[in-house]
Amino acid sequence: MITKAALLVISLICVLLVVVLAFIMITGQIPFHEPPVPTEQPATPAPPPPALTPESRSQFINDLISALQVRELELDAKRHQLSAREQKLFLQEKAMVEITEKFTALQNDLAAQQVRLENDIASAGKQSRVNLQRIAEMCSKMDPASAVDVLSEMDADRVAVILSMLDSRPAAKIMDAATEKGPRGAVTAARWAEAIERMKEESSSGEEEPL
Repeated sequence: MITKAALLVISLICVLLVVVLAFIMITGQIPFHEPPVPTEQPATPAPPPPALTPESRSQFINDLISALQVRELELDAKRHQLSAREQKLFLQEKAMVEITEKFTALQNDLAAQQVRLENDIASAGKQSRVNLQRIAEMCSKMDPASAVDVLSEMDADRVAVILSMLDSRPAAKIMDAATEKGPRGAVTAARWAEAIERMKEESSSGEEEPL
């Protein structure tokens, strides 16, 4: 009986030891044992900076002044560059304004010249038509052969306008008189007839009659 109890106790102890051993292997800690508190190592004080001698202090100040002077020169150069760029932009803008003003003045001048030219053309057209009307009246009172001699010195388009201002009967007599002057007169009469036909076509299409 005692032997069985002793064996049971020993078995329980073995199981407990196996459990403890497995716990230690898994966690790395010993159960029921507080880990030692790590002691803080005193920090090593930084070495004090080396003391500046009067010579090194003076050299440091001189180096600092030199660096500041170099920086100031660089800033002055940049300021000069910016100033030159601003002056260039100002001159360019001024030139553009002057060019725009000149261009506008030129446009206005051209527009005024165009208006004057159109007025001159209209006035010349009216005056030319008046002159052609006078020639047409003169030709209507002349002998047809003499009228042919006068009209032969003029452009065919103007003759067409003059003949269109006449009644059909005097105009036909002048055309016949031109044809009677021989081959050259026939050619002249043909040119006048073509000009009259062209003038009628232009008039029907809405174009102004040539003067």
